[in-house]
Amino acid sequence: MSSPSVRQIHVVRAAPEDAPRLSELLAASWRDNFAAFLPPTTLKEVSGRWHGREHLAAQILDPKIFFAAAKTPEGRIVGLATLRLEEPGSAFLHRLYVENSSQGLGIGENLLKTAMAAFPGLKTVKLEVLTENIRAISFYERQGFRKAGAKTTPLKNGVLELTVMEKNT
Repeated sequence: MSSPSVRQIHVVRAAPEDAPRLSELLAASWRDNFAAFLPPTTLKEVSGRWHGREHLAAQILDPKIFFAAAKTPEGRIVGLATLRLEEPGSAFLHRLYVENSSQGLGIGENLLKTAMAAFPGLKTVKLEVLTENIRAISFYERQGFRKAGAKTTPLKNGVLELTVMEKNT
């Protein structure tokens, strides 16, 4: 399967019927990108808690969330982003993922810009990223985010160490 060109990718609001593919993409992304520094039990717990089809479908239908899907002309989903409006002028980026074979094409930047444009008048966007995920931190820094702190998220089978980042728009 060849990688799509960024000009071929269309970022759209996800539909509930996209939830199964979005769930698969998230599970594969976590497995492919985080298995080197997270144990299998943590990967399974995260996927079960945050990547389930019903959970994603509910987020897609939530009017305070813009759930973006990057699709090829054939309709294959190669990336996603979820941005939640927290209060007027402030939003939180819950996730942004592009399948490994489609990375480096500008899809992540397109997803981020489209999601932020969904809420006119944004002044601040915040996010949390695994501290070990240097590639993602570098990506967000190139998009104008800065490190704003650190936090941990306890799980039944471990703890996620997170870097908090924010961008003033």
